[in-house]
Amino acid sequence: MKIGALAVAAIVVVGVVGMQLLGMAERIPDGPRLWIMAQYSGAAALGIGLLALLFLIPKANRNLPAFLKAFVVIGTLSCLGNCGGWMKKFQGPDKRIAGTSGVSVEAPSDWMATAHPKEAELMVMDWAGTASVTVMIAGPADPGVTTAQVEETLAAFEEQARGLVGEPVGSFVCGTSCLGREYDVERSGRSLRVLLAVKSVNGRWLFIHGTLVGSSRLKQSPRVVAVIASAAVPPAPVTPH
Repeated sequence: MKIGALAVAAIVVVGVVGMQLLGMAERIPDGPRLWIMAQYSGAAALGIGLLALLFLIPKANRNLPAFLKAFVVIGTLSCLGNCGGWMKKFQGPDKRIAGTSGVSVEAPSDWMATAHPKEAELMVMDWAGTASVTVMIAGPADPGVTTAQVEETLAAFEEQARGLVGEPVGSFVCGTSCLGREYDVERSGRSLRVLLAVKSVNGRWLFIHGTLVGSSRLKQSPRVVAVIASAAVPPAPVTPH
């Protein structure tokens, strides 16, 4: 019965904690979400381990009542089933960015790529066919980053990018302390809409973030990626006011 009690307790704990975190997901800052996903991956592994304990170890299988095994199986499967939903929620919702030029794009949340960045590090990712580039501005921002500072950084970046991507054709707001510009870039006879944004994450760091609209895969448009990277690397860090 000790094994059964331990299994039931583990399932109850996973369920209770999971339901609590489910309600807190929208308030969890970007950085810890990766750690929380790792914890739920651990919870899934725990559930699989419990099932193995119940049915693959003869002693446990013999000594546990049928109703207790059924309870643990149902609870474990329920936790495993909800685990994927919780993970998706912790990733944050996809962002619908609507620009002033009329462009509208569903951009994936980028918290995973920027959870623990290094200064001036170029990070490239390709989520669900969406090509994105994130460039770290050298140096940390003041913990009290203001919208004015984000606007100042965006203006400096816009000036830096003008010779490479031309004049912006529109602008957009991509969240709290997140502002961006839209550009049309011609590459290989094909027009691509490039969204470049400056954002503050958790009031601590400033990032340049770019999304290529119209490119199904990052490897299909390396020149555009190079354009964004070349334009984004030089900006100076924002000095707190």
